[in-house]
Amino acid sequence: MSEFAERLSSNRLFSTRGGTIAVGVFAALLALLVLLLYLSHYRSSIRSSSAPVPVLVAKQLIPQGTAGDVLGTAGGYDATEVAKNTVKEAAITDPAVLKGRVAVADIYPGQQLTETDFTVAGTATLGSRLRGKQRGIMIPLDTVHGMIGTVVPGDRVDVYANLSGVVKAIMQDVLVLGVSGGGGSTTVSGSSGSATSMTLRTSPSGAARLAFASENGEVWIVLRPATGGGTISPNPTSLQKVLSGSNVPEGK
Repeated sequence: MSEFAERLSSNRLFSTRGGTIAVGVFAALLALLVLLLYLSHYRSSIRSSSAPVPVLVAKQLIPQGTAGDVLGTAGGYDATEVAKNTVKEAAITDPAVLKGRVAVADIYPGQQLTETDFTVAGTATLGSRLRGKQRGIMIPLDTVHGMIGTVVPGDRVDVYANLSGVVKAIMQDVLVLGVSGGGGSTTVSGSSGSATSMTLRTSPSGAARLAFASENGEVWIVLRPATGGGTISPNPTSLQKVLSGSNVPEGK
């Protein structure tokens, strides 16, 4: 009887140890499976977050007020790819989004273009286009001197003035806020008028220059590229200089 009890006790002990080992092995395998699934999910998330996404990035400075329509032809941005986790909210991926919009603030080289950087041209007020000490001034112009019908709000222009027979550039890289002609007008605020004039954004001292030149001489508006127009020469031109020049300037 004692021999039977001893055997029964040994069998129970063996069964208990075997069950414990089996449970331990199962738990280890389960933990390994969970770890493998986690690593697989982690690798997938890393690949997903670093996957390239197409965006538009400013190639050079895009000044406030620049019309989105001309950015593509002026080389204002590059279509490139960045990691998904670095894409800005509302980033622009389709250049068609820029059509009919203007930049609400300066956009710097390397900056991703977003929908919040632009607003619909017809919904922006003139005041919303001014920051700090910027001023808006309207000057009277005829169709030819002001390129009325060609220059539109959002364009960038240089301003030349003829004072006492001397022509000189008095302003450069000026943003056009509004243009009006005899048959109506176009402005960033959508207002209308019948006078032939142009509203320009400038500094207080620039506004004084424009007012003086408009009141005491003739003013010409010269269209320039939307971006990268360079710096123009401040040298004045007179009758003597025109007639004495040994070389005819080239059109670049």
